[in-house]
Amino acid sequence: MKSLNARSTLSGGPRPARAVVEGRISRLPRMLRLRASGAPLRMLVLAGLLFLAACASSAANTTTSGLYGQVTIGPMCPVMQANVPCPDKPYQATITVLSQNRARVTQFTTDAQGTFKIGLKPGAYILVPESPNVMPSAGEQAVTVQAGLFTQVNISYDSGIR
Repeated sequence: MKSLNARSTLSGGPRPARAVVEGRISRLPRMLRLRASGAPLRMLVLAGLLFLAACASSAANTTTSGLYGQVTIGPMCPVMQANVPCPDKPYQATITVLSQNRARVTQFTTDAQGTFKIGLKPGAYILVPESPNVMPSAGEQAVTVQAGLFTQVNISYDSGIR
């Protein structure tokens, strides 16, 4: 039977390094453990706080205002008949949001029911409905987002069915 020392286990392999951190035993390898004090830990904490502050400031500017709505496609019937309804249907689409000088701000995809809600800073934007082919297609729309409000926008794609 093998004798055990401080660096081996019953299976015969090396025992992982152990350190007591606030009364608990850490089994991280020594090279992965941070010193409990000193410059490396302070730098890591500072970097984490700066990252969180950057995320919070950009999210704070876009969570109280923006756009919401639905994208539809139609007509969906090849021949329209009197007294026979043929409503437009929800359409999942990708929409590009441009600034007034046509710089790309963001792009989003609606859900399967064509609905969307996206936070944007107050300002004027151009919505560009994307299309994989010539049809279906939808025209660009100019929209204005006001501070503290979500503006409703409905986008209609032309299916090309006539």
